[in-house]
Amino acid sequence: MVRLGPDDVTLDDGEQLLATSEAARSGWEQTLEDVAAMARDRASSGFETLILTSDDTTPKPPGSGEADEWGLVYIVASNQAEELLAFSKETDFDETVVYQASSAGHVFVVTECLDTERDRALFVAGTYRKQNASVLVEAALEREEMYTHLKKLDGTLLETIEHDDAEQFFPNSK
Repeated sequence: MVRLGPDDVTLDDGEQLLATSEAARSGWEQTLEDVAAMARDRASSGFETLILTSDDTTPKPPGSGEADEWGLVYIVASNQAEELLAFSKETDFDETVVYQASSAGHVFVVTECLDTERDRALFVAGTYRKQNASVLVEAALEREEMYTHLKKLDGTLLETIEHDDAEQFFPNSK
């Protein structure tokens, strides 16, 4: 969180990023347009889809907190949290596709989590500062796995999704 002024109003990193960088704002807007198009494409193929967006995404390396969670941590809005809980009941994500772009030191990522047996596709869109991910990148590539954690603003964990191909998240990092 970043303190804005004497009234102690704060913005998270994603909000600050979007407020201060035209390139980042443009990248985020493009990401939102792209994820909507991806979801429409899956829906036209018969998939039930859900899009979650988070401009508060944190690359968290192993051992960086009390909980033993690591990966990309996304904070989702309360209304999206309710949709996720309903959507993910009896869902088993068995395939992951990661799309991303970089601009001005920021990464814009969409993780598509598929349940191919039930024809469900969850799209998680987020943005983070590339410089904050180096330890996570190293650990994920070394362990050959990655995690997506979806949380509410109060820290309540909604869902953890395991991915077995860390290189999708961090291409060209070796």
